[in-house]
Amino acid sequence: MTLTRATLGKLTKRATKDIDIDGNAVRIQRPTPLEHSQYQMALVDKDGKWNATNLNDAILLLVARMWIDGEGERLFKDSETKQLGSIDLLFYQRLSEACQQFTRTSEAPEVLGESEKTIVSDSPVESASNLE
Repeated sequence: MTLTRATLGKLTKRATKDIDIDGNAVRIQRPTPLEHSQYQMALVDKDGKWNATNLNDAILLLVARMWIDGEGERLFKDSETKQLGSIDLLFYQRLSEACQQFTRTSEAPEVLGESEKTIVSDSPVESASNLE
């Protein structure tokens, strides 16, 4: 079937991924093209060069936009990203890595009717293999 404006609505359903981080159930959603573009643009300066200064803020905003509750609602507004800076560092690192990985994957399991589940453990090797 060829997509039309009338049938485009099914593409607005964003893929989700359920993650277990040290026994804490977390759900993230794939960013929209606009959110992804804003994240990428924050990583470079006006000359197109890597800008490490903006890296932490860009990742905080990406995580805030991707972390959702069971009903699909964001847990943090854009204006609340600094609150993420007060959570456990290891938890935040694992969550931000999962969010960044999910922006790079081409799979869309939720759109296809399935939810992907990932287990993140203390083992760096095990955690990395589960995120692939």
